[in-house]
Amino acid sequence: MHMYNPPHPGTVLADSFDEDFTVDDAARKVGIPVQMLTDIINGTAPITREIAFLLAIIFPGDQPRTWLTLQADYDAWQATTNLAWQKQVLAQHQLSPDLLEGLGPWQ
Repeated sequence: MHMYNPPHPGTVLADSFDEDFTVDDAARKVGIPVQMLTDIINGTAPITREIAFLLAIIFPGDQPRTWLTLQADYDAWQATTNLAWQKQVLAQHQLSPDLLEGLGPWQ
């Protein structure tokens, strides 16, 4: 199933917190830096398999697969559709933007 511009999984994660259970509480529960969860919530860091495992401990109803699927959907959309991101990657690798021409039906 192809979703148009799926949200960064941090957006979904952000909805899991409130005044009764904060990001600080969650980080403390599994012994990770608050900034690590904050970066995910802000969309500047991915959910890795380690974090997915820890999120399943923090939120027992969720499975690591759920978090990893959200991340994979987001990453796949970025790689397939986000032209600005694609150009940024090419620039980081000192490759020509001309390489985008003729990449296939997904471009």
